[in-house]
Amino acid sequence: MKKPKIKKVDWYGFNHKKAVKKLGADRFCNEFTVRKNDGSPRAVYYSSNPNRSEGHKSYPMLHVDSFTDTLYVSAMDQEEIDECRWYPAIHCLHCNWIIFSIHRHHFNPCKCRSKKKRVYIDGGREYYAPRIVFGDNANFKNCEIDMLTDEIRYSEAENELLGVHGETLVALRKDKNAKRTKCTSR
Repeated sequence: MKKPKIKKVDWYGFNHKKAVKKLGADRFCNEFTVRKNDGSPRAVYYSSNPNRSEGHKSYPMLHVDSFTDTLYVSAMDQEEIDECRWYPAIHCLHCNWIIFSIHRHHFNPCKCRSKKKRVYIDGGREYYAPRIVFGDNANFKNCEIDMLTDEIRYSEAENELLGVHGETLVALRKDKNAKRTKCTSR
C-alpha cells in the first residue's frame, strides 16, 4: 500500500512563508488546537534558536480571535507542546487519506466520493474522544498523528482509537446488521 496522504488544514489562510520570516522561525509545523477547551486553532511554527533573552520559545504560534478579528502571537516550549502534539485521526483505506479534527466544530470528511465509503471525524480535543461517522462500506484504521512531524501511529488492537498518550479512549464496534455504529466508552 502507498504511503497515506494527510489532509492538512488551512484554517486561517495565513501565508506561512511570510510568517516564518516575521517570527524568526525555521518552518511551519501545522494548525491545531493546543489547549483543551480552547476552541481557537493555532498556526504552529518551529524555531531551533529562539531568542531566550527576550523570552522567546521554540514554538511560536499565531491565531485569530474570532470575536474581535485580532491576530495574536503566543509560544510554547518543547515540554508544553509535547502535551498536545498527538491528535486522534482516521486512515481511510479506500482513498488512502488520513483525516483529523482540529476543534469542536471541525467536521472533516475523507476524500472518498461515495457516501457509503466515506469516513468523517469531528470534535477535535473538546470531547472525551472525537466523534467518528462512517458509511456502510467504509474501511478505515484508527491512528494518531503527530501534528509537528506528521508521524503516524496505529492502534495495535483493531477498531480502537488511540488516546493522546497511547491509552484507549473509545472502542468502536461495527455491527454489520445495524444501520448505525455503536460507540462504547471504556
